[in-house]
Amino acid sequence: MPSMGHACAVPAVHATRILRDPRERLTAILVLPLMACSARIPTYALLLTTFFAAHGPWVQALLFVALYVAGIFSGLVASLVLRRTATRGRSLPMVLEMPAYRSPEVRVVARKAGQAAWRFTREVGTVILAVSAVLWVLLKVPMPGAAPPEPPATAAEAAATPLESSIAGGVGRALEPVTAPLGFDWRINVGLIGSFGAREVMVGTMGVIFGVEGADDAPAPLAERIREARRPDGALAYSTRTGLALLAFFVLACQCMSTVAAIRRETKTWRWPAFVLAYSYAAAYVAALVVYQGSGLIGVR
Repeated sequence: MPSMGHACAVPAVHATRILRDPRERLTAILVLPLMACSARIPTYALLLTTFFAAHGPWVQALLFVALYVAGIFSGLVASLVLRRTATRGRSLPMVLEMPAYRSPEVRVVARKAGQAAWRFTREVGTVILAVSAVLWVLLKVPMPGAAPPEPPATAAEAAATPLESSIAGGVGRALEPVTAPLGFDWRINVGLIGSFGAREVMVGTMGVIFGVEGADDAPAPLAERIREARRPDGALAYSTRTGLALLAFFVLACQCMSTVAAIRRETKTWRWPAFVLAYSYAAAYVAALVVYQGSGLIGVR
């Protein structure tokens, strides 16, 4: 199941039904969102291209592998902690039952595979579509009472200026006091809000913010825009420390509404999805804070 979680946590959560022990099954469900799924790859690629392009492909490749290892390690630590706290209790003895071997019927396998694929597409696709529609509205509708933006100084600022007065921009600015210690500004905050529906939406959202079309297919122009982004005082908005903090945040945060919905269906309660969101976001915030502030202390810029 952890290996299945590297593709997508949704079918991995459903696959926990094969576990006899309810406590072991619940533990597996709660830690599966920590696995580095394929939806994280576009965001990882954007961040590595943006903040570590000068370090060469070998460093980027090692960081990419390290992100997968970090997800596995965090899942191991989380499972050990959960088995001693939230899901503590005596485990059932391990019993293996060998089923009778039969030749698979092509018709049955095809029907089951088709049903599973359609259910997955319906559940995941509708969530992504709904979140994208809501995000588009938030990015386009002005915040009530927002002041008119100042004239832009550069082309990148001209693309981002209308978003500053949008509802999403207002929410992103409202979160800045909380995320400033992590090196995040309102633009990154809006990207994180968009990626809450689906992690891969982060790239498209940042493309909209910085006025780059087709960022999902060609992230290089977006990476350059992000590197050149400026603060109001003219200083660079982001640094290598920002990239490291973002990577730490994405390793741990459960940025996937489809996974949350799958946990709700399997546990028949909102208690455990809320628990996953609470512990993963708390851990992600602390990890990003430690990485950003700690890297500054050792001279990373």
